[in-house]
Amino acid sequence: LTTDGTALFISDGHFKLIRKINLTTSNITTIAGKLWSYADGTGENGEFRYPGKIVRIGTDLYVSDEYRFRKVDPATGAVVSIQISGDSFSYIDRLTSDGTDIYFSSYVSGGNSSGYKLFKLSLADGVVSMLDLVDDDGDTYSIGSILGLASDGTNLFLAVSTSPKTFLRISLQTGLVTPYTTGGVTLPWFNGMEKIGDSLFASSSSSIYEIELSGSSATVSTLSLSGIDNSTSVNFDKMTSSGNSLYLSGSSSNSPMYRVNLVEAGSGVTTGET
Repeated sequence: LTTDGTALFISDGHFKLIRKINLTTSNITTIAGKLWSYADGTGENGEFRYPGKIVRIGTDLYVSDEYRFRKVDPATGAVVSIQISGDSFSYIDRLTSDGTDIYFSSYVSGGNSSGYKLFKLSLADGVVSMLDLVDDDGDTYSIGSILGLASDGTNLFLAVSTSPKTFLRISLQTGLVTPYTTGGVTLPWFNGMEKIGDSLFASSSSSIYEIELSGSSATVSTLSLSGIDNSTSVNFDKMTSSGNSLYLSGSSSNSPMYRVNLVEAGSGVTTGET
């Protein structure tokens, strides 16, 4: 799920389609896709096998498709596979962008060095390179299972499945890792994570969390949401953001889309109006 502020763009893995939802009219249109394949083409002739994560860079959409990256022009529906080279990776797990290139996580098997790694896909030349991560002492920093991945254009932000849960800030320029611990707060698996202002926002099940990073600590709070029909079961799936609004999809095919406007109360506590 991604947005340009006027429309939502959705990677529909079930029907192998890329869809657009107009935020003003709520009209839904299919940009590309129809059959289960890897063919490049325009509109229905642009085919996907397992369309997954999606990000928007400039005016183009970039979709992970199993082990591939596909570029979609939302204006024409043209689908092109990105020819890549460089470091090897397996499936594409988490995905984000700094506004210029794509950053993603993937599990790499390699003896003592096996584990989740971070990669950069340079869109200028298609080269994939593994990020070299270091701690304050210049030693190699290893990461565990990644719960969430976001970027503010200068840093990557990760939620990592450790005990206690840890959030990481990674400088894109130097690879320096700054960890923030939650002090034993139990956190679930995140479906999405976004960086807005000074905070991270993550979704899981029916909850949205705000994470504030300061010093060496990550302070986690659950947003109070208003405007949701409590008679229906809400289970958030994908999430994106534009300005001070979060946009979330439900986990089932007939679930509505949600917009959560972030509002700071007089006490400094952030709430969400849906």
